[in-house]
Amino acid sequence: ENYPVSKEISFHYFYAVSDNALKENWAFAFSAMKNWNSKVESDILKIVTSERNFNLIYFISNQSISDKKRSMKEDALKNKHNVEVRILDRNWIIQKIFANKREELAIDLLNIEVQYNSSKDVGVQDIVKLMKLNTLKDKIKDPNNYTTRKYVLAEDFIKAGKIARSLESPRFETQGYLDQAISIANEVGINNQIIRALYTKAWSIFWWYDDYLTTYKIYQDLEKFALTSDSVEELELLGNILLPLYSYTFTNKISLDINDLVQKKENLFSALKKLFNDKTRPNNSAKAKLVYYELNLFFNYNNEEIVKSSLKKINNILLNSFDLLYLDVLTSINIFKEIGGAFEKYNEYDILFDSICEIVKKREGDIKQGELFLSRAIQKLEIKDYSSSLFLLDKARILFMKEESIDDLFLCSIICCDIYNKMNLLWAARKELLFTINHFSYTFLKTGALNQKLLKCFTELIWIELLLGRVPQILLYTVHLKTINKNFNTP
Repeated sequence: ENYPVSKEISFHYFYAVSDNALKENWAFAFSAMKNWNSKVESDILKIVTSERNFNLIYFISNQSISDKKRSMKEDALKNKHNVEVRILDRNWIIQKIFANKREELAIDLLNIEVQYNSSKDVGVQDIVKLMKLNTLKDKIKDPNNYTTRKYVLAEDFIKAGKIARSLESPRFETQGYLDQAISIANEVGINNQIIRALYTKAWSIFWWYDDYLTTYKIYQDLEKFALTSDSVEELELLGNILLPLYSYTFTNKISLDINDLVQKKENLFSALKKLFNDKTRPNNSAKAKLVYYELNLFFNYNNEEIVKSSLKKINNILLNSFDLLYLDVLTSINIFKEIGGAFEKYNEYDILFDSICEIVKKREGDIKQGELFLSRAIQKLEIKDYSSSLFLLDKARILFMKEESIDDLFLCSIICCDIYNKMNLLWAARKELLFTINHFSYTFLKTGALNQKLLKCFTELIWIELLLGRVPQILLYTVHLKTINKNFNTP
């Protein structure tokens, strides 16, 4: 029989456990008798008369039992003994052995004399991944690593699921990690983490395990959280799952309700329109427009007028907004580099491609020039020429306002903060810290990864607020710092 465990302990299993399994009393009976019918009757009777108040009884037989006979016997036993009974037969055992890649285990334990070679060539990259996965598993097993830090536990399960799928591990293993991530994320209650956990599971189940029905069910859960989000990145994740479901259904590769998918597409597009009409958030608005027209292009790739119009819109967005800090232009550029062949016949794509080349050229040139300004600013700082250093850093920052040079941009901010502190310009130093904290917070919401430098920024900010005598702000930032330490810092 099973035994009850606390939810806290179950969070460290490598598979999700239902609340019923944690709280209820289950019994298990195993049989190798040919006459399974009489055996199940006698075993269930013995279990029921033991007066252990079992909620569920499993009977596992090595005989082949038809679905009709199995369901009829389960119903009859439930009516007779007033307890739920589930019968698992030889077909179920065989299916689980092969699906979960347990052939070698079965051969070894049952002493089967058969030629079987499970060895496979493992590359260096897979060895590194396996080492990372084993390290994660060792970390997850120890509850002391996650005292009051469930958010990090969920993140580690997401990482484990991604590594497992890349190693082509059995589905139950990958799905187990991701089910745990979803369960813990729901417990923590941060929508962004729930969305990313659901997305990772849906993406894995569709592309690694070819199960579109389960993917569709996950999408319905994902939609509940993402559609109400004001983050275009979260809506983009929704589109990444809906697009293959929609395309495969239209091409008759899978069978889903097309009318339902069309409605879901309209719901997604409406949510994106709402965001790109919000002029108070230029980065989010530009990104929403870009995602909207990219999805419109891919959803309607057979409609010539929509393709032409979308390509023109995408070209205009890239040309007019490519220097916005949080507009991920490189992702769009890489997408069109990969799938551009599908639009070769359109003159609009040639124009877009020319624009992409110019954008790449300018961005690379800006970063190189920014690196020169940054290097010169550091030289000026070393001789304590603070004014010249600030002037050069300001010029470098303008050139670094790009996703791919984000680290250099915030290095400039940290250096500026240090200079302002030395010049006793506390308000200016405070501004630089808030700018840096805002970026780290954005990255956290986008990826779930928290930069440990955020702790240092908050500590420095509290000190500056203390020098400025702003007690309410000191208390506020101290609460933030304690929250970060509690949930994310290494114990």
